[in-house]
Amino acid sequence: SRSLPLPALDEVAVLPAAHPLVQQPVLAAQDFAGQPFISLARDDPYRQQIDAVFTQAGVERQLGLETASAVSVCALVQQGLGVAIVNPYTAQACAGPQLVVRPLAFAIPYQVHVLLPLHRPAEPAVDALVAALQHTAQALQPSAG
Repeated sequence: SRSLPLPALDEVAVLPAAHPLVQQPVLAAQDFAGQPFISLARDDPYRQQIDAVFTQAGVERQLGLETASAVSVCALVQQGLGVAIVNPYTAQACAGPQLVVRPLAFAIPYQVHVLLPLHRPAEPAVDALVAALQHTAQALQPSAG
């Protein structure tokens, strides 16, 4: 198969809409001190990177809830059960009246690859999907805002 990397984007914070941290335009590691934090599963590589950032910064979060996917993390944030850090695609898809997205003062790059089969005729629907993903990635890049 052929691997097509989408532009790398940084992970973002997701907060319940009524959360006090919503007032801050950018969140630093220290802002998460003492906050109930919703994590991805322990074996998730992004979970490990996120935990490493807080360990290095000496920041203690309230770790209770963990779940397997960024979508379910966002669902728990929407319920007001805590704050989290997820990939920007899922964050954007879940953003709304109950969930606010904020950039982070530290970078955890999120990289997506589209795997395309070799030696198959071009499929218009696949081409359209790849184009849409590339467009979304460009729109989410901070410089585009």
